[in-house]
Amino acid sequence: HSHPELCVPALAPMLKSPDVLVRQMALFALVEFGNRAKPALAELTVCLGDPDPWVREAAAKLLKDIDAERAAKAGVK
Repeated sequence: HSHPELCVPALAPMLKSPDVLVRQMALFALVEFGNRAKPALAELTVCLGDPDPWVREAAAKLLKDIDAERAAKAGVK
């Protein structure tokens, strides 16, 4: 969870991977950054429609933690 300025931009594209395990691991890592994962907001929003339920749930929780207003607009309760 150190150096979010380097890690978050490197992790964000992994949320678009066709491999569900890669997406899950990227989210697992991004959660550790908390609010400092803000540069990944666009990718997190896309993950709300992911076919994997764990990815959807983790993305929704992190999005809500980072930007509650954006999460609400995206339909996160």
